[in-house]
Amino acid sequence: MGGVIAGLKALGPKRLMMLGGVGLALLGLLTVLALRAGEPQMAPLYGELEPRDAAAIVAILERQHVSHRLTAGGSQILVPEDQVPRLRLLLAREGLPAGGGVGWEIFDRSESLTTTPFQQDVNRLRALEGELARTIRGLAGVRNARVHLVLPRREAFSRERGEAQASVVLTMQGAQRLDREGVQAVLHLVATAVPGLKPQNVSIVDSRG
Repeated sequence: MGGVIAGLKALGPKRLMMLGGVGLALLGLLTVLALRAGEPQMAPLYGELEPRDAAAIVAILERQHVSHRLTAGGSQILVPEDQVPRLRLLLAREGLPAGGGVGWEIFDRSESLTTTPFQQDVNRLRALEGELARTIRGLAGVRNARVHLVLPRREAFSRERGEAQASVVLTMQGAQRLDREGVQAVLHLVATAVPGLKPQNVSIVDSRG
């Protein structure tokens, strides 16, 4: 023991201070590693969110006392990996992320006794487009989606009626492309949601054409 003390004295005050600093740094590093080891593995809940959607989602996560982190300038939200499916289901019930689209909630704020039949038809069309776009945005690799529907009306004194048409414009994440199964899923979803719409009358394009 005496030899150790003598050796430390031989190092001098400066070297002792340096050794003390190294020791404190190592202790701090070990503390950080221990804390991180106890944290859950984080995974993206949603990415490339609009500011309004990100704020609404964070508010819900805080009410649910869910640990979360904002990254990518606030456009991506990380949550515990094992909670991602449950939270996505919870947020879907709240209509999030909305992505700027309008869904069935349009009737909560626009329908009134003075609403004309034409306005009601327009609102229903916009709502259906918005709900379809929200559902399609839930597909893997899809960052954003827009749906445009054309539902022809039968002209007066005419027995013929044009066919319904639909176009789906997708914005994919990164370099991803929608595979054949994804295309068929979108075709089926849109065609079954719109009365009288045939799958061959649904066109799907992504941001690359």
